[in-house]
Amino acid sequence: MNDIRHAVQLGARDAPEHVPTRRRRKPAAAIDAGIQVLKLCTGPPKNTCRPVERAGCIEADVEIPALSMGGITRESASCTIRLILREEPVMISRRTFGALTLGAVASALASPSLSLAAPKIRLRYGTAFPASHPGVIRIIEASKAIATRSDGAIDLQVYPSSQLGGESDMFTQVRGGALDLMSTSGVNQTVVAVASINAVAFAFPTYDHVWKAMDGELGDHVRKTFLDVGLFVFPKMLDNGYRNITTSAKPITKPEDLNGLKIRVPGNQLWVTLFQTLGAAPTPINFGELYAALQTHIVDGEENPLALIQSSKLYEVQKYVSLTGHIWDGHHIFCNNRRWQAIPADARTVITEELTTAAMSERADVKALNEKAIVDIKAAGVQFNTVDTAPFRETLAKAGFYSKWKETFGAEAWSLLEKDVGTL
Repeated sequence: MNDIRHAVQLGARDAPEHVPTRRRRKPAAAIDAGIQVLKLCTGPPKNTCRPVERAGCIEADVEIPALSMGGITRESASCTIRLILREEPVMISRRTFGALTLGAVASALASPSLSLAAPKIRLRYGTAFPASHPGVIRIIEASKAIATRSDGAIDLQVYPSSQLGGESDMFTQVRGGALDLMSTSGVNQTVVAVASINAVAFAFPTYDHVWKAMDGELGDHVRKTFLDVGLFVFPKMLDNGYRNITTSAKPITKPEDLNGLKIRVPGNQLWVTLFQTLGAAPTPINFGELYAALQTHIVDGEENPLALIQSSKLYEVQKYVSLTGHIWDGHHIFCNNRRWQAIPADARTVITEELTTAAMSERADVKALNEKAIVDIKAAGVQFNTVDTAPFRETLAKAGFYSKWKETFGAEAWSLLEKDVGTL
């Protein structure tokens, strides 16, 4: 028998309608044989599975039953078995077609893929966190767990250190669908104003207050608002820590100590208005230029989470760390919602569960990292001091800082915030 050159495709509706070929006889009998094999493998074929002959190919529709594998359930689905005849005249026997059909169906049933016609689910995840940060380490662990649970069907690729662009660039890419997932702070975007509400100064006295709000109704409110603009946000945030003030001349113990202080801040109005209201001279400077700016006294102070102060060695050009804890910040994990909804439901469950586990582990890591940072920075000769934050809150309240931001964020969000942290 002549060598058979063929292709059997599942769900290949996009295959060419016309494939030039020479056929010496219609293999309807062979298709009938294949249908009998399909009955044994998959149950009754769809609509008696009448074969349809086209130019250059013969196809038939069948039903593939539901299947549970690797913790993922694949729903039943219809597919098309298509035999494409190419180049050589084909004399195909009943046995040959049955073998081809059985092989195609067996391959489909053995596959852990959640969609018969779809290839492996590949997702790209971008973040500005460096590779050594818990916000990367734990996400990489999650990607491995996701691959294991899905038997390799889901491939979550993690790109740290802004490899895919700056945070604003990656955010734009996710909105447009060019990037699947990313993590960033709500303050690093301008699409959803209320996402910055976690950065209201001195709002969260402790981590218990943070997680009660951000894992609860306030966080749900923020996540829903993002969904309204086409972004799915995972239920658990990553911790980026409380921000504390470092200075070169004197420690900060009361609001008056900030008068006239040239302090570097991110280019965000929450930070700028906060320090202006407290009498300082806030100066937006790119983080990459901060070390040199402190070293040359372009600014005399800055504010960041302890872990970042340590990893960036800012303590080398500062003498004091005042534990003001004036702003808590964290990273939301975003996904383009169109992309998210296109992923099968069971796969979404696996991804969500593993990213939730990663976030909870990352929070514990950051807490331990901050405790270690205090020890390490003290060992370098830097002085630490605790701060009573009540006078700072009172100064801000009297100056109308909180009422202004209440108007910006809206009464509903503000009431949810105060429900968890008390009146501001």
